[in-house]
Amino acid sequence: MRSARMVSLLEYVVSKTLDGQQDKLKAYSIGLDVFGISPDADPEKSAVVRVEMGRLRTKLERYYLTAGANDPVRIEIPKGNYRPKFIAGHPTQTGGSSKKRKMVSICALLGVLVLITAGFVFLGPLGSMISDTEPRPPVVEIALFKNYSGLKAMDHMAEGLSFDIVTELARFSWLAVFVSRRQKTTEQKLSSSRAGAAATTSDYTLSGNINFTNDRVIVAYRLNETRSGIVKWSKVFDRTLSVKDIFSIQQETATAIAVEIGRPEGIVKRLEQARYRQLPKNLNSYVCTLMIYRYWHSFSDEDHRKTRQCLEAANQKDPNFAESQAALAFIYLDEKRYGKNPRPGYEPLKRSLATAKRANEIDPFSTLAKQALFTASMYAGDLEVSEKVGRQAIELAPNNPELLADVGNKLALFAGKWDRGLKFTEKALRLNSDPAPWYFTGLAYRNIVEEDYQQALKWAKRINAPGWLHFHLIRLISFAGLNDKVRLRAAVAGFEKIGVRSADDAVQRIEMWAVQETLRELLKAKVKAAYAFAERES
Repeated sequence: MRSARMVSLLEYVVSKTLDGQQDKLKAYSIGLDVFGISPDADPEKSAVVRVEMGRLRTKLERYYLTAGANDPVRIEIPKGNYRPKFIAGHPTQTGGSSKKRKMVSICALLGVLVLITAGFVFLGPLGSMISDTEPRPPVVEIALFKNYSGLKAMDHMAEGLSFDIVTELARFSWLAVFVSRRQKTTEQKLSSSRAGAAATTSDYTLSGNINFTNDRVIVAYRLNETRSGIVKWSKVFDRTLSVKDIFSIQQETATAIAVEIGRPEGIVKRLEQARYRQLPKNLNSYVCTLMIYRYWHSFSDEDHRKTRQCLEAANQKDPNFAESQAALAFIYLDEKRYGKNPRPGYEPLKRSLATAKRANEIDPFSTLAKQALFTASMYAGDLEVSEKVGRQAIELAPNNPELLADVGNKLALFAGKWDRGLKFTEKALRLNSDPAPWYFTGLAYRNIVEEDYQQALKWAKRINAPGWLHFHLIRLISFAGLNDKVRLRAAVAGFEKIGVRSADDAVQRIEMWAVQETLRELLKAKVKAAYAFAERES
């Protein structure tokens, strides 16, 4: 999606200039024609055009320092305006008529557009464009899948599967992806990558094959580290085949592979976390953003403090990375909703909301930015904006399990839309075999409302996050509901370990959690009753 925006922007400004319409290259016209900004939104004041143009300048600069160093014509867009200039790299080759110069300029544009579409400019700083130690978003290359079934009809599925995987992965805005149409076998590619690591254009390569046996389609696939050729992950997906199902199997397979690779806590994210664990001196916005996923598993005060410190420092140096701004918005919000590492001098919710809005201005297509704004708006009590942003986020990434679970839980707990919200959560759990603790929050609280305390405790067991308020709250209320005083008192002791030392403390924490009023009052009443029962002599 984002590469298409970049292609459209470059094509637009160059075409207008070559047609003699450079006077029309203003933020207003670019916002309307390229990005589809509503005239009512005042494109002149929108940050989208300015930010995207800045990115385009950076990508062009990198391109002409590397792959385009010998191009006969360079395209430059000076800061302060949107009019491109065409500068001769080899003056003797670009003389002659204006018609010839225009043709050379068009060829230069086409060359850059091809590279952008292929992922070599826009989809991230690739190959020699960046040092091995500089933290950056990962690039995943999808090799064309091989058909080992012996059935000619499966050729279309093999090729279509590769492109479907790219389509699904492109919805995960934190990584970059492109299809490799090179005709080498996987083994040849891995061999050449080991022999010539410097020429590598991706971090990871996904390859696979399709087979057919006993009326079953079997798709085997693996993810390799491109430079070393080491297999980092592999899996087999198989389904019973019928004619009417072949396309649905192709789509189901592509979705399953993309979710495991691209979800915010999937295989590539875990590999990236390991990759930068040994680079403490090179922390930047991207690496600091990775830290929030560790925090979301532990919910410890220490991980919160370290993540906040890292993100604040990194965002000072790189204020235009939407993902890190979005991550910081969540960190600020947890100062408010969970009392994590409070500091004087600002109101955490207001700062969280402002930071989330900034992330969305930088990149309106970032799902993490949308998720941050959705959450902050929900806590600010603006349910209309929150639900609107939530819908937009799911439209962008309908198979992102973290997003689905988050939106689903909040629709249930904050807006009281239990059935609708928990359908999203249940879909997230079907997509994600290794969910984070917070996925189960809405399901557990629904069971508490229904007084199904045994089931609520099963969800609490799945949560198993001793540093998190809700883990203890669900256990406390459930043990009290089951009249299990021994385990209830153990739950009270667990609460004390995270600073909740009385019923009043617990009620105050619930007050900070801006859920639907009926649910909040119910939880407060149950917590008071649980503490009273725990303190009562047997």
